Amino acid sequence: MGETRIVVAGDSSGQELRSLHAWLVRDGALRGRVRAQRAPAALLVSLARGGVATILSAALIAWLRERTDELRVTLIPDGDRPAVTLSARELRTLDLPQLDQRVASLASRLST
Repeated sequence: MGETRIVVAGDSSGQELRSLHAWLVRDGALRGRVRAQRAPAALLVSLARGGVATILSAALIAWLRERTDELRVTLIPDGDRPAVTLSARELRTLDLPQLDQRVASLASRLST
């Protein structure tokens, strides 16, 4: 599985990246799997089998939905898998079934 790099773009991206780091490490399943990278500023998340991609996806989407600024988060998986970009504005408009589908889709893209 490897690592996935997370980059935050938007106003106050450095502050928001620190906020995201704090949010993710509060989850016991992600604690010890998330570390900050200084240059370029990003978070590195170690993914493993056992549902970590789903936990990361759900936590990331929940965090983005709480942002009031227009932020974009790009997840860059190891290997030849394509990057995925999520928008806070778009995620705030989704209903519960759409959110569930987005979490499942993101987890699938990160774990394959």
